[in-house]
Amino acid sequence: IVQSDYNADPANVKSVFVFGHVPVPYSGQLNPDGHGDHLGAWPADGYYGEMNGTWTDNSVNITSGQSSRNHNVPGDGKFDQSTYPSDVELQVGRVDLSDMESFQYYQGLNEQALLGNYLTKLHNYKIKQFTPQFRGAVFDNFEDVGNALAASGYRSVSANVGPANMSDLNGNGSPFSSYINGQSYLWTFSCGGGTWTSASNVCSTGEYAQNVSMGGVFNMCMGSYFGDWDIMNNFLRAPLCSGNGLTNAYAGLPYWWFHHMGMGDPI
Repeated sequence: IVQSDYNADPANVKSVFVFGHVPVPYSGQLNPDGHGDHLGAWPADGYYGEMNGTWTDNSVNITSGQSSRNHNVPGDGKFDQSTYPSDVELQVGRVDLSDMESFQYYQGLNEQALLGNYLTKLHNYKIKQFTPQFRGAVFDNFEDVGNALAASGYRSVSANVGPANMSDLNGNGSPFSSYINGQSYLWTFSCGGGTWTSASNVCSTGEYAQNVSMGGVFNMCMGSYFGDWDIMNNFLRAPLCSGNGLTNAYAGLPYWWFHHMGMGDPI
């Protein structure tokens, strides 16, 4: 369907917005978070933006991951490629709020209600029914590791709001949630040791559902496990269910740069 629309008007079809629990492509033999029990196929939504590459399903054979979702064997419908087979033609974004059971339990919000709330705040942002404060925050709880995992935050947040408007928060002090709860930021970055549903001293899916309202509009977060987002109560998706959060990128392994947004381009 996407390829048909693109081929009909390639000069003007620029992006694909995947909304809801549209089938999730899985691909590769990788574990960017470095955990051996998490090696295998990960969600690969860039598939929806790849208009002319060749995807195969005949070479990768790995079943060591703790979750069968990550197992990848020939002929199973999960692709082999750990990098895209060619340049991705379309910008891709997804909002998938399925299986966010904490929000059903604490707030009575099912998937349909969460998606409806998301569209409402997205619309309100676009027509300036609310305008976030022009500032950003970086919360680095990985200062003791060898990789500069927070570089995506320091470089992108400062570029988009200006260094004078960026707060360099103490990752070893009060939790990140205490800074953004009910507050207003255009950009945030946070990182800490991760699980499927939390990041250390940052927040958890349950907290977002109970008592933390995400104050950041455009967000990045880094930690183990939750970058593999197609799982119940996934922490990467939780900010989209809460407060003003519109985007959240798993940024740090690899780095993401958002300087183009300072030029007026879409995320």
